[in-house]
Amino acid sequence: MSVLIDSKLKLWILVVLAVILPGSGYVFTGKSTRGMLMLMWMFVFAFITFRLTDDSVAFAGRLSGGFAVWILSVVEVHRIGKRRLEMRVLR
Repeated sequence: MSVLIDSKLKLWILVVLAVILPGSGYVFTGKSTRGMLMLMWMFVFAFITFRLTDDSVAFAGRLSGGFAVWILSVVEVHRIGKRRLEMRVLR
């Protein structure tokens, strides 16, 4: 039982790291290339939404494309970590 609790704690640490530093969750799961690609798409979509909006939009709204990719990457890191947790428990 303590192994399961320890694994769930590791999963949440992984998610918190992915929230604090974009792309780091992929690095800790061993998918560093995927993390770099997600960072690239964050910058691309943030740049596109920044250039398409005018000055009347709030700064966070102007970067919303990058934030959307960031949120999707956090969700995917959680899914990857959860899948690894289930594989470890089944063994």
